[in-house]
Amino acid sequence: MTNYTLKVKNNSSNATSFCVFMALPEEQAQNSSFYTLAWMVKYAEPNTMIRFSWSDIFNVIWSQPGRHLQSGVICDVREPNFLSLSRSIKINAAASQCLNINPPEKGFTTLQYNKKQLTYCFSKLEKSNNDQITINCDSEVPNSKTTSPHIAAGIGIGLSGSGLFLVNTQPNLAFMWPVPPFKFYLSFGSVKWGEIIDRESWLERAVLVSFNDTTECEAILNINNRLKVIR
Repeated sequence: MTNYTLKVKNNSSNATSFCVFMALPEEQAQNSSFYTLAWMVKYAEPNTMIRFSWSDIFNVIWSQPGRHLQSGVICDVREPNFLSLSRSIKINAAASQCLNINPPEKGFTTLQYNKKQLTYCFSKLEKSNNDQITINCDSEVPNSKTTSPHIAAGIGIGLSGSGLFLVNTQPNLAFMWPVPPFKFYLSFGSVKWGEIIDRESWLERAVLVSFNDTTECEAILNINNRLKVIR
């Protein structure tokens, strides 16, 4: 296990939230209907420094946020959230699960659905047949594109206990994810931890953070509201 640190200095004149997110390999990103999550978020006042720290422990995740998956929906797998819904369902407890994985030895699981309780659960982790992380949806799992909002859920992968990517659940399908590493990006703006973001718009003002042969990096947001990795 390797630990990483990213320090960010806010040298701008504005308070803002810094967001770390990741990108899939280009060939998979072009052929996948996936959602990108704000993996880590920290608010910073002007002339202050923040620090993101994590370990390279990857996870399989599911999130049932109480709404259909779309930009702006919070899918924080760290802890449940309570969301205000329609008048017929005034309050609904969101649900999620996050399991540590170690592919290929522990890189395969099945998402199960309890129709009576309207709940999801991963089966025991097993060895995957290839070098990819695989999540299989059983026959009872709803199609989250068409089911009721309070039942809809997404499955995907996370890092260090926080979500990276999600796709809508569908019955009798297996979803495969490449074994990391992925590309780290740092950006800033109005966002919450675990929020589904519009990756294209966030990439416009993001900087690529490359660790290469180090485990520590540092970035700065300057007075002109430009991000730059300085080491």
